[in-house]
Amino acid sequence: MLSRFSCVPTIRAIHKPCDLKLWQVIDHIGASGRFDYCFNVTMLTGLGDVEVRTIRWCMNLKSTRPRDWSTALLLYNLRFDGIDWEGVVDDHRGHRCSGWHRHIWDSAIDSCQKMKECLDGFGTHQTKERFIRDVCSVLQIGLVEGGEYENAQPGMLFN
Repeated sequence: MLSRFSCVPTIRAIHKPCDLKLWQVIDHIGASGRFDYCFNVTMLTGLGDVEVRTIRWCMNLKSTRPRDWSTALLLYNLRFDGIDWEGVVDDHRGHRCSGWHRHIWDSAIDSCQKMKECLDGFGTHQTKERFIRDVCSVLQIGLVEGGEYENAQPGMLFN
């Protein structure tokens, strides 16, 4: 019998359109520094059937220090993908790094807790906007383009 997580490699590999604009994500984060949002991902199975899964996208951006920020994608409340920062990371390819890494799904144990991959080019994020944009790029989350920030105040948008 297939695990209910057997679709995770497919979800990780495909573009995941999200029905929010960047300003809506930032607005949702607000003063709490947290983001928690569910959206549907549509995929094709190996048999050509269309399946829809609801995934949950969480971010913790409460700290003023960017290296304390993190993001995760969850399916059935289990993290199957994510990015965060650690002082020392031994990645699944045998590399050792310090800094940003991505959690890698291990289908044998239905977990991404053990395997990690260094993200050397992930960058130094000085704004939440830049972090969110880079997260979306790496995790293949597609935000809706365009739209102005409706409650914008000059100089305050992404601080």
